Amino acid sequence: MQGLLEFLPLGLPLVYLLAALRFKTSNAKTPNHADAPGALGAPRAPRAPRAPRAPRLFRDVKLFALVPVFLSVILLAAQAGLGSLETPELALTYLSISLRADLFAASMTVLVSSVGAICLLFSRRYLSGDAQQSRFYTFMSLTLASVITLILSNTLTLTVLAWIAMSLSLHRLLLFYPDRPAAQRAASKKYIAARIGDLCLLGAAGLLIAGFGTDKIDTILAMVRTQDAVGLGSIGAALLIVVAAVMKSAQFPFNGWLLEVMETPTPVSALLHAGVVNAGGFLVIRFSDLLLQSPEAMWLLAIVGGVTAVIGSVAMISQTSIKVELAWSTVAQMGLMILQCGLGAFSAAALHLIAHSFYKAHAFLSAGSVIDELKMPLVLADERATPPVFYLGVMLAVASLLVAITSVLDIALLQSAGGLLMAGLFTLGTLHMVSAFFTMEKINTPAIGGLCTTLVFVGFAYVGLHHFAPAGLGVNNSSGSVTTTVHLVWTGVVLAAFAAVMILQWLPASVRRPAWLHAFLTHASNGFYANAFLDRLLRHRSAATATPNTRT
Repeated sequence: MQGLLEFLPLGLPLVYLLAALRFKTSNAKTPNHADAPGALGAPRAPRAPRAPRAPRLFRDVKLFALVPVFLSVILLAAQAGLGSLETPELALTYLSISLRADLFAASMTVLVSSVGAICLLFSRRYLSGDAQQSRFYTFMSLTLASVITLILSNTLTLTVLAWIAMSLSLHRLLLFYPDRPAAQRAASKKYIAARIGDLCLLGAAGLLIAGFGTDKIDTILAMVRTQDAVGLGSIGAALLIVVAAVMKSAQFPFNGWLLEVMETPTPVSALLHAGVVNAGGFLVIRFSDLLLQSPEAMWLLAIVGGVTAVIGSVAMISQTSIKVELAWSTVAQMGLMILQCGLGAFSAAALHLIAHSFYKAHAFLSAGSVIDELKMPLVLADERATPPVFYLGVMLAVASLLVAITSVLDIALLQSAGGLLMAGLFTLGTLHMVSAFFTMEKINTPAIGGLCTTLVFVGFAYVGLHHFAPAGLGVNNSSGSVTTTVHLVWTGVVLAAFAAVMILQWLPASVRRPAWLHAFLTHASNGFYANAFLDRLLRHRSAATATPNTRT
């Protein structure tokens, strides 16, 4: 029985590949009457191909969406009971192909298959009647197969192949409407960034294989953990992995393509923002043992992630388009996740990755129905300025709550830069929630009691999850080993910038902003023109004449 379970990791990518083949066959059988002769022998006017029969297509989509979720849950349960599951290895001299499901990988398969199922099922009605619906499902299935293979891969060879395949299949989805100039521009930018990331990951794989004599990831990481120091080749590989992750996660200033992918169907945006863009964070977490041996790579993660998180947050609050706002939110969230990795808080980054995926998938798929809620400014009911002592009092209360929770759970949260970041984010998030609560028109004693109970529950859940996440997810957590005074100062600067952004968001509309602040927000709304610079560099023309897509 256990021998059969070893092949279970292989089942997930195979199901998605079978789905792609099934939808490809369905698309190939779609009749096309464009070249049929007319009554007098003259060719008929071209007509659009007839869409496949909806009931049969709906059944196929439902089947291939839900079966991977079922298999991923079984895989997670089997891993929890039996330990890591690894398929037999197909090996050459230095290259091999093998799948391995450890706790983190098995958890990620549940995440990816669930988000993929949501996007596929949503697409059944969203693209109903579209003649290219089967083609959409083909490349969506190929993208999911590539992501699952990347997650389960235990060899550098398969990791590189899956990384490239994921990018190429996503490229076809970005060009689902190939005649739209905006789609062409976004896809070309993504293509260039992806190829840079591919070359970096390929170079990192070559350095690691040359340095360790094997391409098996678990063997390489085990050897790294036993070494006191690594060579220049390993440091170079760590830096290349960071660059590949930065390109995949749309870090500033290479985030322009992520802001311009709105010409694709909404399910593609949901899958991209909730799943594919997280591949960079997954890659960093997977090679955390190697990156911890390279202070240069960790600092690169911390600096790029911190700058991206702050710029993304400022740009997000200054947008007028709901989907562009969500795109900047993704940029900020990815920057925060990369910053957490740079501070050694890999378990916190893994939790962030999972939570953000589900949140962003829901946000994109429901964007059409929540515009009014998301665009409503967070201001007090009478738009009078709240006394600063109010916020100071809330911050002191939240800090006291955090100290009490860490004391009860016997957790030293503030002894590392990663812990300080988590504490600061909890304080700012709680301050935001309390401030929103006091905008209510009716505030009574039961409501205040409910708020206090909620804060205590959220505090225990937040601290507990971040403390027990390393064991629960099987993720390395070495935030203390990379903490220095400079790390603490950098974390404080980033948190101060987050606080300033939150204050800007709270400013009532009636408050007159100084000219310098108005100019700053104008520049921020344009992403400080990094994307415009890349447009000039790549000599792209403006897509202002593109026909808007009312469905996306």
